[in-house]
Amino acid sequence: MRLNEYKNISDDVMDVSKKIYQEILQQCETLKLYKSRFSNTVYNEGTITVNNITIDFLMYYLDTIGEYNRFMEMLGRDANSYTDYDNRYIKIVSGFIAGYPSPDFLGNIAHEINHLFEYDNGREKRVDLYNAVKKMLNDNSYDKQCVARCLYYTFQHEIDAFVHQFYAFLCQENPRQMSFSDLLQYSEYKNAVMYYDYVKANQMNKDVIEAINDLGYSKRKFFKRVHFALKKLENKMHNAYVRYSHENPILSDWYIRRLLKQENLLQEDIERFGEKIEWGTESIFEF
Repeated sequence: MRLNEYKNISDDVMDVSKKIYQEILQQCETLKLYKSRFSNTVYNEGTITVNNITIDFLMYYLDTIGEYNRFMEMLGRDANSYTDYDNRYIKIVSGFIAGYPSPDFLGNIAHEINHLFEYDNGREKRVDLYNAVKKMLNDNSYDKQCVARCLYYTFQHEIDAFVHQFYAFLCQENPRQMSFSDLLQYSEYKNAVMYYDYVKANQMNKDVIEAINDLGYSKRKFFKRVHFALKKLENKMHNAYVRYSHENPILSDWYIRRLLKQENLLQEDIERFGEKIEWGTESIFEF
């Protein structure tokens, strides 16, 4: 499949991502709800197939953005979405906040779909450096994790995936007249800069030096690679912002519905289904 792109955004990626997004939302309207034995949180989960891609999804129901962020942080790696390229399989872990899809929901889907399409077109390579970086992300040393995270943002296929994730966020949330620099605070670019600044500030730490050397870099070449990758990421996100602004000249207020919408989701869902919500265990915690 050829990826048709305008302003660094693939129409093919976004079309499939939006189809998956809508299908999951429709499924969640009828799927049985459970209360997690692990987290004491209401959820539902299911499986769909879109364009010969199998998608397992797990959706949690929370009241505020703060609760959602804390909950996902508590889940840790179990909350990570991922893609199995060879089997054309995607896992999506996300949720609803005060009855609305979380701001990162469509973005997470677009991120994984972009990876899959890049792989289909032979543009995503399983190189030794990438594998070494992925391995170091799980190191016990926070310094080494930060070094690995910096390099993670330099791979072209990851840059493209994060750009599509940012564009999908704009499509889902319809942000009002916010500047590009303000909107970057809702993107992965913010985290990339945070890791880069941390490593620069702690570049004399033993674990930082060791990690950079283990990945085959001198400090000069490491910081040069990361610096220019962040510039590329920012430029591509700006192109995505320009495209979205052209497509949506009248932007709506994206956050009032979150501030004003206060409801007891658990009670509402009980009334909607007319039955008591049973206890359950999410598939990601079944062994």
